[in-house]
Amino acid sequence: AMLEIGAFQPLLFISTVGVEILRTDMTDEYHRTSIMAMVSLVKKRPLALSRHLAVVVEAVIKSLDPSKPLLRKGCLQASTKALHELVKRFPVVAFHQRTQRFAVGTPDKVIIIYDLRTATKWRLLEGHSGSIAALAFDPDGSYLASYSIEELCVKTWQAGSSGFLGGILGLNAKCTGTIKLPKVETEVNPRDKVLKCRIRWMSPKQVRLRREDGNVISFDL
Repeated sequence: AMLEIGAFQPLLFISTVGVEILRTDMTDEYHRTSIMAMVSLVKKRPLALSRHLAVVVEAVIKSLDPSKPLLRKGCLQASTKALHELVKRFPVVAFHQRTQRFAVGTPDKVIIIYDLRTATKWRLLEGHSGSIAALAFDPDGSYLASYSIEELCVKTWQAGSSGFLGGILGLNAKCTGTIKLPKVETEVNPRDKVLKCRIRWMSPKQVRLRREDGNVISFDL
């Protein structure tokens, strides 16, 4: 019954479950069960969540707040599984393990990068004028590539640095490059547009993109 509600009212489902995850008067098992309810909806109804991924990510990452060590410890395994499922199923979500940075594209055409060690927003990447279809970190986590179907382009971004450069960048970071792409000539099912695209760094200077029509292209940055 909860999954059916989630399929037809995904935002209501996410907001309600997100509140339950953080309840201090409930047990760790209750928190884990709330997170796994989100995982079940991700697995069974991914399209229902495709426009609300930023809200899902925010709800899960709040459970990893280091200022609430008991909540973090109790939720860590379930939250990790939830984030893993999002990365596996949605191309507009990306994770870099070594730096523990997690990125998600939003309906507002902004990319949010979280630092999972602190459960806070690390960078806001603004510059797309169309919806974002796919994201990927480069091998060392310094840069992020994003693909927009509406804009017909791939953009690269400074994903974040520590030390002096990180202080200069602050929360916002600018696009470091844009590659224009030709229009896809064939009609593509809107369902495929949401889940079919993929972008991947093949090396620090080369990106491979699978577009919504299934064609794969590689290009040097």
